[in-house]
Amino acid sequence: MTSEYEILREIVEESLNPICRLTPDGTVIFANKAFRTTFNLPSTCFLGLELRDLLDAESLAAFEEGCKQLTSLTHSASFKTRVSRQGRDTCHYHWHIQKTFNHEGNTAEIYCIGKNITDLLKAQEELKAEKNRLRCIEEVKSAFFLRLSPDLTILSCNRAYAKYLEGKPEDFIGKKLEEIRDRDFTFLRRAFARLTPESPSVFRENSADFKNGETKWQLFNDTGIFDESGKLHEIQSIAWDITELKRAREAEEKKEAQLKNSIDKLHKTFSQTIDVLATAVESKDPYTAGHQRRTAYLSAAIARRMGLSFERRRCVALAAAIHDLGKLCVPSELLSKPGVLRKLEMDLVKTHAEEGYKILQKVDFPWRIPETIRQHHERLDGSGYPRGLSGDEILPEARIIAVADVVEAMASHQPYREALGIGAALEFVQAKAGKLFDNSVVEACRELFEEGFSLDNCN
Repeated sequence: MTSEYEILREIVEESLNPICRLTPDGTVIFANKAFRTTFNLPSTCFLGLELRDLLDAESLAAFEEGCKQLTSLTHSASFKTRVSRQGRDTCHYHWHIQKTFNHEGNTAEIYCIGKNITDLLKAQEELKAEKNRLRCIEEVKSAFFLRLSPDLTILSCNRAYAKYLEGKPEDFIGKKLEEIRDRDFTFLRRAFARLTPESPSVFRENSADFKNGETKWQLFNDTGIFDESGKLHEIQSIAWDITELKRAREAEEKKEAQLKNSIDKLHKTFSQTIDVLATAVESKDPYTAGHQRRTAYLSAAIARRMGLSFERRRCVALAAAIHDLGKLCVPSELLSKPGVLRKLEMDLVKTHAEEGYKILQKVDFPWRIPETIRQHHERLDGSGYPRGLSGDEILPEARIIAVADVVEAMASHQPYREALGIGAALEFVQAKAGKLFDNSVVEACRELFEEGFSLDNCN
């Protein structure tokens, strides 16, 4: 009488799915008929083979990765392989692997059961290709097809093209384009004349005027068909209506132009506002006004030398032009006092940086002008005012104005002293570079004057 074990063994042996048992090191200790067939193994003498002898490198790596996932808590995993046999197509298999463990918790055996998924993968690829074909068909429904002879006679056209021309295919076949559209097609004949067997295809845009006064645009892909001698036989064209796209582009370009115009007007308004503020300062202190113009001139040059963007250069120039705006809040007699100011008087003058910030902080500038003005007397070592900022706390734009401000002030006449000259001014900022002033700003300033820059050109 056949034992239950023998029945189970026969079921496993005759299973259509490849099944094998492995030792922990991957040695085959059992393989059913389907497994032997899959790997083209003899019915005997296959025991002792290692799985690495049967799988390619990629499949073996997938198997080993699956085995790593197996623990006493996670008994099963899966992986995929390709199996190539001589004279036969490559097959794809999905494997389910499972470990058994001994009493010590170590791997006893590994069971592998495979399923041929080649047909499934092919079906998935075919389904994907079919979806692509359906998508292409859907796209092509609205495309125009026509065949033209070299003299622009329509040999055939599809319904979409005929409908676009407000007719039926038979209304246009045998007619030349000039008969359908009242326009000069010399440009098209020249374009077709440039087609060659080596370069037979060209894209072009075309416009067409309709009876209702509407103009529509098409994108054509023209392909020349040549005979054996290389002579142009016909032109096959496929086209798409791009009218909506053209209109959208034109609307976008119009919006961009309007936006640019609005931005330009806004910038002009800001510049005019800066001029008004600078004039207000000038009416109170002529020395400050001339100083601001020259500081702005030098600041803009330094910013350009340092490679700052246009927007940041604009911020530097505008902020420098009114960097002493806060002096409107300082008594005029202190600004024009010929002698040395006392400490209390100097403290009052120093408030101009913060006062300038307060005047401008509620204005919605597109740049950091108020904060730049507030910081133009700050120094890298924290010895400046009004807040004692240091290092990276100070805006780059403020660092530029700080150097330009000192250079211009030292080089020019002041109510309390004669001009010291550019040489002395440059020598001072270079001596304090890295301590009070930004090294890169001082270097850019020095290079400008070495190359002939002059504050006199400001006027």
